[in-house]
Amino acid sequence: MFVPDENGPWEPICWFALSYNGYERYGTQPGDIQGEMSLGSFANQTHSRWRRNKVLPDSLHELRSALFYEQRRSGKGFAFTFDVWTDWDDPNSDYQEWFEYVKSLIRAIRALAGDYIDMPPDLEKPDDNVEPRYA
Repeated sequence: MFVPDENGPWEPICWFALSYNGYERYGTQPGDIQGEMSLGSFANQTHSRWRRNKVLPDSLHELRSALFYEQRRSGKGFAFTFDVWTDWDDPNSDYQEWFEYVKSLIRAIRALAGDYIDMPPDLEKPDDNVEPRYA
């Protein structure tokens, strides 16, 4: 799968984000599968760290998990009062900071993986005896 252009339209970014299931990495609750924290907690901490000092994780799994969650966040309402499908390219949107965060995740993924990522992504299992709950 090609890593989309961060300055391109939302649609390929959306589909790329959904091509990796962050819940398989973190789960929905602390202690699920591999996660010491839920995906939501991880994604919120990652976004907060980026807002403070523009630092992102250096793991492809973590970057893709964060991007997956941001796509889910944009479609679920949360605190957003915009429609990402129409506002993505609007330079006057009040959500430019969030757009820049999503674009920085894509840039970091591209820096680690290049233009192409194999599908489906390999996930390391924490223990050979643990089966994923979200197959």
